Amino acid sequence: MILISSSSITQLLSLISLPFLSRLFNPVNFGDYAIFISISSIINFSTSFGLSSAILSPNSDSDAIEIIKSSIFLLFFSVFIIILISIIFFDFIPIVLFGFNSMIAIILLLFNVAINQIKNLMLNYSNRIKDNQGLFRSTILFSIILIFFNFFFGLIGLVQTGLVYSLIISGFISTIYLVLKLKIKIFNFNFQEIKNTLITYKHFIFFQYPSNFLENLSIQLPIQIIGSLYGSSSLAPYNMSERLLGSPLRLIAQPISTIYFRTAMEYRIKNRDLSDFTFKLVIFSMSIGLIPLVIFFVWGEAIITFILGNSWIDIVKYIPVLFLYNIYNFTFTCTSYLRVSYNKIKTNALFSFLRMLLIVISLTIGNVFFDDVIYTYYLFVMASIIYFSIDMIVNLNILGKMSMRYLIFSFFYMLLIGLLFLSLNLL
Repeated sequence: MILISSSSITQLLSLISLPFLSRLFNPVNFGDYAIFISISSIINFSTSFGLSSAILSPNSDSDAIEIIKSSIFLLFFSVFIIILISIIFFDFIPIVLFGFNSMIAIILLLFNVAINQIKNLMLNYSNRIKDNQGLFRSTILFSIILIFFNFFFGLIGLVQTGLVYSLIISGFISTIYLVLKLKIKIFNFNFQEIKNTLITYKHFIFFQYPSNFLENLSIQLPIQIIGSLYGSSSLAPYNMSERLLGSPLRLIAQPISTIYFRTAMEYRIKNRDLSDFTFKLVIFSMSIGLIPLVIFFVWGEAIITFILGNSWIDIVKYIPVLFLYNIYNFTFTCTSYLRVSYNKIKTNALFSFLRMLLIVISLTIGNVFFDDVIYTYYLFVMASIIYFSIDMIVNLNILGKMSMRYLIFSFFYMLLIGLLFLSLNLL
């Protein structure tokens, strides 16, 4: 309940600030911001080595702390290698963000990666020790600081870089808070312990790490490809749609995901049936999602104009289909740790590759055959929904039942949405 409350407050603060931020920062600013986050995310998962998923596995908290230290050591080593390569090949690196040269852009990206990765490790450890109050406070602290500096930089006219600076500052402060609260000496490295940890949890590195990387790459590919094909300004509607729909849903999904992971581990240890619980969670989430979906189908243009202003009217074309994407993504995120809790992580890399393949095919078809950003987005969403459905069917099949019931439900769910879309367009 505490975790859900923190997400609800964060979501409310984000939605309240959105009408003002959309008038302080223009669509191009949000498009550039999306590219920064996307590149940061790719580097983040490239340097994580999958060990964050292992924090809940050890029986003792001391072993979990050693996993955190080992992960941070690998992070710093990776950052050092990236900086070294950047210095050697400086003249060949094309990264230019907000007018900064390549080296400053790389430093900003790596600093953001480091603080976010350490923060995620602290959050996973807080979840392990069931420090829900710490999770609540860190989430609220990050949100308040982020919004404050967004307004500050927007009002003083620093619109080109303000969103990035706000993200880095809020991430840094919330990370420091978690490190001080948990009292973990994250820089006290013991190389023998690091070696032992890497050997003990090598299956996370060899299986979970490729899976996490491919999964994240699948998420970031649309941003990178669409941005390169149609320009960063084409990402503005998508980015705002994500802020309006995706981010609030993910904020709700993340604590549900941590609770679900904990519940799944307990059910597996006690040999209890998790399929009914999982199926009801998914069906309830998708059913509730129909309400705002219908609202945006009918009154999307009026809502967007009122909330964001006339300069954002173009995202009306994206809202319904992206909302549908986010509903399926919500259920996917809530149950994302199921295969980890049931020791099925070897299949994760295969499924992540499947997702990436479907997305690459959809984006390629959209560009080659339609050469239109809207149709490219539509095909991307269709490919994503196919993947989310396959993933959920496999998860329920691992639990032993409910996969066929989900398939039937999903079919009629999509049929209902299709009929709704056709009826509204015929009116």
